[in-house]
Amino acid sequence: MLCGGTDELHPLTVGTFDIIEAASTSGADDPTSASRPFDVNRDGIVCSEGAGILLLENYEHAKERGSEILAEITGFSSLCDSSNMASPSADAINLCMKDALKDAGIAES
Repeated sequence: MLCGGTDELHPLTVGTFDIIEAASTSGADDPTSASRPFDVNRDGIVCSEGAGILLLENYEHAKERGSEILAEITGFSSLCDSSNMASPSADAINLCMKDALKDAGIAES
């Protein structure tokens, strides 16, 4: 499976995130510390442009081709916490991670 996407920065997008109070405000004083999505002290989204492509291949097929296997997806979970678009609740994030570990057959430590 090959998938990819791009995101264009548009004033309407930036304004919308600002209006719904989902945009980071910490970058005004120090832009280098604004984007920190996995930090407990994050304060919102930092709008920017970007692109990415992901290639997923069946494990057996990759081995047959002699591919260098960089990672393996062994478990999955999905989160839909509408309490705050920029900062889901810690309880929801913890539950999502526990579900992914359970799906992968990995015991919590």
